[in-house]
Amino acid sequence: NFYKAKWGSIRAAQAQNAVARDKSRATRDQTRQGLLEQKHANARNSKEQSQNLLYQKKEREAQERQANTERSQYLKARKEDAKKRAEEER
Repeated sequence: NFYKAKWGSIRAAQAQNAVARDKSRATRDQTRQGLLEQKHANARNSKEQSQNLLYQKKEREAQERQANTERSQYLKARKEDAKKRAEEER
């Protein structure tokens, strides 16, 4: 009878430990999954931000090239006008 109670107590403790172990494992897995999802979200956000910055850089460079082209054409036209006037004055 004493041993039966002792073994019953041991079995109950083992069952309780198994439940605690399972809960702990589930919590750990949930935390790990949450961290992994957060990491993936951060990576996506970083990539998106990087792509946006690259797009803005390309747009800015295109605008600068366009402005330079227009300025170059304007200066060439002024130079040509100056040449024509100089020739007309001769």
